[in-house]
Amino acid sequence: MDTPRASDSDTVAALLETALHDTGGESVEGAFVDHWVSNASAAINALDELFRERGFTNADAALITAAIRDPHAPAEAVTRLLIGIKRWTREIRSSLSDDPRPEIRAAVARADPSLFDPAPWLRDLADADPHTRREAIRIIRLYQSQIDDAQARLRVALDDPDPGVRAAAADAIDFYRNEPGAAALARRLEIEPEHGIRKTIQMRIADRIARESIHVGADTIEARPVRR
Repeated sequence: MDTPRASDSDTVAALLETALHDTGGESVEGAFVDHWVSNASAAINALDELFRERGFTNADAALITAAIRDPHAPAEAVTRLLIGIKRWTREIRSSLSDDPRPEIRAAVARADPSLFDPAPWLRDLADADPHTRREAIRIIRLYQSQIDDAQARLRVALDDPDPGVRAAAADAIDFYRNEPGAAALARRLEIEPEHGIRKTIQMRIADRIARESIHVGADTIEARPVRR
């Protein structure tokens, strides 16, 4: 990567400041209706155009990383920035997974579907912060068809020490005609100390029973034909 001119660095820094912290904007007249354009989104578009015109540099990556790690940067704005310039932020995603602020790690996890690299989501399942682990489960559930061992990872999350993570995993496990998932949920139902999580599992099973006439045994949850 080439080193940008000082003026370029100043421009990037100013645009990042606007993208992450400016809450203003303006109403722009359209052909049929007016629409609101935020200063933040305009800055993100300007960053993308700048990088397309003159390339993306190591200095740009350092400026973006530093701006995101600013303790005053709102997590929602971080997610918007990462998605808005995703062509470039894929290169710095791994460095942000170690951010000490759990809200930033969670913001990065929310941006990951647009960046689409499943490795960080799987790594986030072991993050020290339970909110980040829950975000990872939510995203893996959405994109599990594109992740080979998604269900296996979710079954492991059933034993997470955090009740919220276990609840998210219990809600995401595929158990219908899926022996490993059925066995994992049945086991969790037997040993789970939290009433709310047991209720989540029971409601999922009951809903499937109502729709498919599923028999729930001590160790299995399997489909049985409906008598007519």
